[in-house]
Amino acid sequence: MFTGPNSMKSRNEHFKTIGHHTEPVVIHVARNGTDLGNINLSVVHRLLSSGELAKADHYFDPSMQKWVTLDSHPEL
Repeated sequence: MFTGPNSMKSRNEHFKTIGHHTEPVVIHVARNGTDLGNINLSVVHRLLSSGELAKADHYFDPSMQKWVTLDSHPEL
């Protein structure tokens, strides 16, 4: 899936390291007031590309303690 000199960087952008464990980045997503649940960031990318999600849909930003649009997520 990831090739070329930036392949590790691209892949690692979708993971966070906790101690010695690497876990996928997951965000809590909602659309029109409907909770869609926790979705892996790489899946969110695919859903945005396919049109199944829109940048105007929301995710819960734990640092701000509120729902904000996907277009404000730093990795989307």
